[in-house]
Amino acid sequence: MKSTDAILNACAMQYQRAQVDLDLVMHVGMVIDEVAVYFDRTTELDAFVEEAAERGWVADRGASVPLDAMFEDGIVMGFNVRFEFLHKENVPWRIEAMHVLDGWAPLHRRSNAGDIIHVSGKVEAGNRGQYENLKLVLARAGLPFQKEYGNNYGVFSYFGHQAPYFKPRVNMRDV
Repeated sequence: MKSTDAILNACAMQYQRAQVDLDLVMHVGMVIDEVAVYFDRTTELDAFVEEAAERGWVADRGASVPLDAMFEDGIVMGFNVRFEFLHKENVPWRIEAMHVLDGWAPLHRRSNAGDIIHVSGKVEAGNRGQYENLKLVLARAGLPFQKEYGNNYGVFSYFGHQAPYFKPRVNMRDV
């Protein structure tokens, strides 16, 4: 697995690169607020969260999700995910540390521990129309659509040729 410092640096670089691509290259009005990192095992995720805390990143235990089932078109896709969210003062984005607990996660199958899976931006809670419009804008910018999923949080999609993907999302839970 990559070192915690290497992962944190990669997250910061990916955040900057993705936001520049969205703003200046594709002219897409999506604000990146999250960078997701994949871990092969729960122990790796836990070690990363602990070591990131030593570097000023705070785990948002209220947002942690120990088990979340993903579904596509209303059908459970057969994979469950654990999420831990970390934030740091004066950093405009958070880290989503994730581990696929079981099942088949098609877009994550080629990932290694410490790989960045996606950069994400959300639209106004409950605004499905704004979310659908953002999907159209990303497609028109030349990013291929990969998948759309739902979970306890809401709905989200993956765009791009490979990881790290662009992931627009809409919160339908807290409306």
